[in-house]
Amino acid sequence: MKLLKKLLLINWHYIYYEVIEFEHINFLTGKNASGKSTIIDALQLLILGDTSGYFFNKAANDNSQRNLKGYLKGEVADDGETGFIYLRDGIFSSYIAGEFFDTNKKQSFTFGVVFDIYHDEKPQHHFFLWEGPLPQNHFIEDDTPMNYQQLRAFFKNKPRITSQFFESNRSYQTTFKGKMGSLNDKFFSLFRKSVPFSPIMDIERFISEFVCDVSSKVDISDMQDNIRYYKQLEHDVELVRERIARLEEVGEKFQDFAKEDKRLLVQQYLMDRAEKKQAEDTIHYLQKQLAEIKEKREELSDRLTAAREQRDELKEKGKKLLEEKYQSDIYQKSQFLSEQKKRLMADIAKIEGEMVSLVKKMHNIGYLWRENLEAFAQNTASKDQEETAHLTTALREDITYFLDVHQNRLKDLSLDHLVEAKTRMKEYQNRLYWELHDLAGVVSERRKRLKQLNTEIANLEKGIKPYHPKLMELRGAIQAGLQEKYGEKIPVHVFCERLEIRDKKWQDAIEGYLHTQKFYLLVEPKYFTDALKIYDRLKFTRNFYDIGLVDVEKLLGLKLKKEKGSLAEEVVTEDPFARAFADFLLGRVMKCEQVENLRNYRQAITPSCMLYQNFTARQLHPDRWKVPYIGKHSLEQQMKIKIKERELVSQELKGVEAREKIFSELVKIEVITDGEIDYFRSVWENYSPYEELKNQLAKVIETLGRLDLTVLDQINRKINQVEKEQEKAQANCEEFYNKINRLELEEKNIQEEKIPSAEDKLAMVGRTIAENYDQEWVKETGEARFLKEMAKRQSPQSILSAFTSQIIRTRSQRDKKWHELINARSAYNRDYKMSYDVSGRNNDAFEQELTDLKETHLTAYLEKIKDAGEKAQRQFQEYFISKLKENIDTVRGQIEELNTALKDMAFGRDRYRFEIKPNPYYRKFYDMITDPILLEGFNLFSSEFQSKHRDAIDELFKQIVDVGEGSLTADQRAELEKNIEKFTDYRTYLNFDLLVKDDGGRESRLSKMITKKSGGETQTPFYISVLASFVRIYRINQGRGEKSNTLRLIVFDEAFNKMDHQRIQESIRLLKTMGLQAIISAPTEKIGDVAPLVNRNLCVTRIEGRSVVKAFDPKEMLED
Repeated sequence: MKLLKKLLLINWHYIYYEVIEFEHINFLTGKNASGKSTIIDALQLLILGDTSGYFFNKAANDNSQRNLKGYLKGEVADDGETGFIYLRDGIFSSYIAGEFFDTNKKQSFTFGVVFDIYHDEKPQHHFFLWEGPLPQNHFIEDDTPMNYQQLRAFFKNKPRITSQFFESNRSYQTTFKGKMGSLNDKFFSLFRKSVPFSPIMDIERFISEFVCDVSSKVDISDMQDNIRYYKQLEHDVELVRERIARLEEVGEKFQDFAKEDKRLLVQQYLMDRAEKKQAEDTIHYLQKQLAEIKEKREELSDRLTAAREQRDELKEKGKKLLEEKYQSDIYQKSQFLSEQKKRLMADIAKIEGEMVSLVKKMHNIGYLWRENLEAFAQNTASKDQEETAHLTTALREDITYFLDVHQNRLKDLSLDHLVEAKTRMKEYQNRLYWELHDLAGVVSERRKRLKQLNTEIANLEKGIKPYHPKLMELRGAIQAGLQEKYGEKIPVHVFCERLEIRDKKWQDAIEGYLHTQKFYLLVEPKYFTDALKIYDRLKFTRNFYDIGLVDVEKLLGLKLKKEKGSLAEEVVTEDPFARAFADFLLGRVMKCEQVENLRNYRQAITPSCMLYQNFTARQLHPDRWKVPYIGKHSLEQQMKIKIKERELVSQELKGVEAREKIFSELVKIEVITDGEIDYFRSVWENYSPYEELKNQLAKVIETLGRLDLTVLDQINRKINQVEKEQEKAQANCEEFYNKINRLELEEKNIQEEKIPSAEDKLAMVGRTIAENYDQEWVKETGEARFLKEMAKRQSPQSILSAFTSQIIRTRSQRDKKWHELINARSAYNRDYKMSYDVSGRNNDAFEQELTDLKETHLTAYLEKIKDAGEKAQRQFQEYFISKLKENIDTVRGQIEELNTALKDMAFGRDRYRFEIKPNPYYRKFYDMITDPILLEGFNLFSSEFQSKHRDAIDELFKQIVDVGEGSLTADQRAELEKNIEKFTDYRTYLNFDLLVKDDGGRESRLSKMITKKSGGETQTPFYISVLASFVRIYRINQGRGEKSNTLRLIVFDEAFNKMDHQRIQESIRLLKTMGLQAIISAPTEKIGDVAPLVNRNLCVTRIEGRSVVKAFDPKEMLED
């Protein structure tokens, strides 16, 4: 066997250096928080090769937050924020090493792990194996634990002893299992499960996972591959059959198409042949029409000649009548008077138009200026109206004059008055320009102030007071200069920023008295000279004037005291420099409630800011305190003041802008120009001949009325009659001419267009028939059918009319069948990845494909399916069923072996036995798997086996392989994997339990009673099960040879906490009987029950912040 002899711990939580020695049965005790679990966790890390820390302190708390970094650095508490307080910081190394002894080979060997810690970086670790006992230096040189590199060098210098470092935790675990007797993988999970000593709540799972050593699942991947192949073959056969059906469908659709195509051919020929016949008939008709047109055109030419002769005769007659009329004296006199009348009427109309225009112009000027003067009066202050009263009064008289002008009174118009009105208008317009200029200035000033107020309010909202820009510029310059010299930011304060006012009653008095002094700058005394130099250097270049820089050092040297009752009492500040300056300025200015009491003091002031000083009383101007700057409430007060001012300025701006807009329109009024006055003069001068022209017109009209026009009227009537007859003759000429032209055009159209078109159509139809129809077919079928239709329908047009709709229906049917055929072919190509020509006019390729599939592929697939099915069934029986049976038999054997070991071991009055039996829910599968007739030469296909288990075989086969993989949905795939997981696991078909039999022969099942038992009664079955599991893992009952030369260590943390004294004694006795090495950790309350029964007792104590392990004699401790 292989025993743990020593455990070395260096820099592990509260343990700085400790070597713990062990015997067979070891008891580790100590008070809570002394460090017991710390040692157990270190031992687990070493045995499990696991640095994750998942198992740390699990016996005490399932939700433990301990971690590897906390153990290595010695975490003791949090720092109250986001960090922790550690015992160890900086760079150091830690060790966990266990010395084991092989009792068969009488040799020692050491497994260990070294940790290197560098400040806050992740710890670096290396597991190692040292083929010897712990070295004498315990990996310490010069009082310092070796780091990894030093340890490598140390091992290298000891070539006689084999050593090894491991590249990973996994490689360490593999070597550990091999070195400890080729333990299997379940060792680690069992060891981890046993340490917390937690009761079993799922006995079946514990027995199957830890007590039994059988691979739980059967690998059926090969069988599934064969089944999939079988299913694929079945799928392929179905695919071949499907393709055959699809190809037969293609063939049927091709026949349907061919039938409609033949019908369409006959109907199309009838249409083409009828069009040819129709073209021939059309040519014959057009030639006949040409002869008729020629005859009619010759007749119309004769009639046109006669009409032209008549028209010429009438034209000559009319010419002679006009000559007679123009030579008449009465005609010439009438023409002269008519021309004179026309000229006089034009002159009168021109003068009247000018007079109307003049009057309208004068009235428009009057209306416009009247409106302008009214608007001016409404938007001008009374003072300004008084200044312009004489001008506006004169303009109103001018306006009245303009509006009184009428067409029949133009002779009263005064040109001098117009010139004077023009002068007054110009003067008024200039006045408007001056007013507009003043308004523009006010608008600009109000806008600028509104913009400034908005900026100040925005700054106030940010906590920035509206100091003078030069003050802030100087302050910034001093700060920058001091920072440049001293390398740090030196504060420069504005005096008022450092003050608060105790009683707001005296706010105005303090603000008003200090006036500009409240904006003086304060710096610490040691920086004053430097600040003054900066001020002096920049004062002229940057215009820094009237800004105070306070010499605080001098003020402090004066040791001033403020007088009782002075304004200084109302000033509060925590700044000693501001305090000194405030006392200097205000310490002698006394507060005075009543103005009549001012003379009682040398300097005094009232709350309303009446100041008495230098024997003079004066009222301070309100501008001094209107905007407060002192105190934290000054920002809020300034904000209210500025917002109120902004509202007032905004209202003023709106009013001024409105007036500016009005005056911008008023100045656009037009003043009478010199050109307009000249125009008025010319119209006025033309007014005198106006009446004379009207008299002349009346005389001309009277003379025209006395003329005798009888002879002239007779001549005019003859002229009108001749003109009418002449128009009729001209109309006849035009009618005959147009008809001849139309006939010529029609003749030309027939000769040059219609006949050639009909001939072209005849030729085209002839070519169409020759190209599209086989001549033999035409001779035997097509022409015979055409003649038949002609005899029946009498004309080509009747054939065309009869077959136009039929051919549309037939073509539609033919196209429909063609598209169905194309779709069927395309679908076949697409679905089966083929490349046949889908638009071929014959179906040869698809028919050949159909023949090949029927005669070759289908037969071959059916033979393969038969062979694959038989192979899959054989594999289902020979591998899957037999492997499940083998696992069930193996588990039964292991359980029987453990029961044999437990048979003679009593735990107090109880004996324990593991039970394994078929799961009743899956009993039919269990009976099929374990049926002995399979061992007698029968197989799954034997009639006897099939008759007994057909349902079970079919259902089990279906659960794991009966669904085609290619067609599975995600849910179906998940269900299949779940079924495979379940039905390939032998545990599915079995139930496990632990039976307890008392001395009275009564048996109880742990699975039934576990929730009803006491704490000790639930820990005992766990204890028995764990011990039985370790007996199997360590192969303790397999003789004394190398096979049983294994590790024997078992660790229980917080053990026996729910057991009574008798159960504890039985537990330790059982450990000894089974030959296990144990480390039992329990609190000091268990010393009396445990310590006398073990080989070595170890106590963990905390001394001055360190955990120390000491061996002790329980007899001495109990006596004490």
